[in-house]
Amino acid sequence: ASRPRLRFVLSTQTAWNAPTQDLLSSGTVGADLLGITGYMSPAGSIDYSWAAKTPEDVIAAFQGGIENKRAILRGQKALAEAAGLGVVVYEGGVGLVEDGAIESGKATGFVTELLIATGRSPAFQSAVKAWLDMFREELGDATKFGYFVDTGFWSKYGQWGMREYFDAATATSPAAAAVHAHLDDRQGPRRSCVVAMAGGRGLPPDSFFGPPAVLEPGPGFETV
Repeated sequence: ASRPRLRFVLSTQTAWNAPTQDLLSSGTVGADLLGITGYMSPAGSIDYSWAAKTPEDVIAAFQGGIENKRAILRGQKALAEAAGLGVVVYEGGVGLVEDGAIESGKATGFVTELLIATGRSPAFQSAVKAWLDMFREELGDATKFGYFVDTGFWSKYGQWGMREYFDAATATSPAAAAVHAHLDDRQGPRRSCVVAMAGGRGLPPDSFFGPPAVLEPGPGFETV
C-alpha cells in the first residue's frame, strides 16, 4: 500500500481533553488524524434514580447533553489543529446505559427497560438527528464519522446498534431513521448504482442484494 492512501490515527476518548493533550505532547510524528469518540449521551450520571423517569424525560436529558459535548469537541478540535492534525470520529452512537453497567454487569432493571423504551420511541429520532447535526456543525462535512454499529442487540450494556434487530425496518428504528435523514441532508438524494433486489427473511425490509458500488476503486471514484 502506498502512503498517500493510508492515514495514521492517534485515538483518544472524547470525554476528556486533558489525556488528549498529554497524548499529543508525546509527539505526533507520522500521524495524520486525531480519532475521537462520538458517543451521544445525557450530561451527568444515569443511575438508579432514573427509574422514576419517563421516556420523555430521558429524551430531554439526552438532548441536554448536546451543548456539553459541543464544548468538548471544540477543545479536541483545537488540540488537533494545534498539532497539525485533522479529526476523525469513531464509535459514534447512542450512549444510553446506566453508569457502571458495562464494567460491572450490574444494572437496575427498571432503568434498563426505560432506556430501551426510549430508544424505541418515535420521538427519539429527532433527538438523535440533533446530535448528528451538532457533530456536522462543529466538524464539517469533510470529517469522517463512523457510527458504532448498524445492528446490535439492546441490553443493560447499552444501545450501540442504530437498529435493534437485523429485520428491523429503518422507518421503525428511530436512530437508524435519524442517520438516514442526516445523510439525506448531507448528500441529497443518493444515486442508484445497482438494481436492487429485496432481501429475504431475516434481513431488513429495506435491504437489497447487489454488486459492490465500486469494484475497483480508483482516483476520483465515489462510493454511493
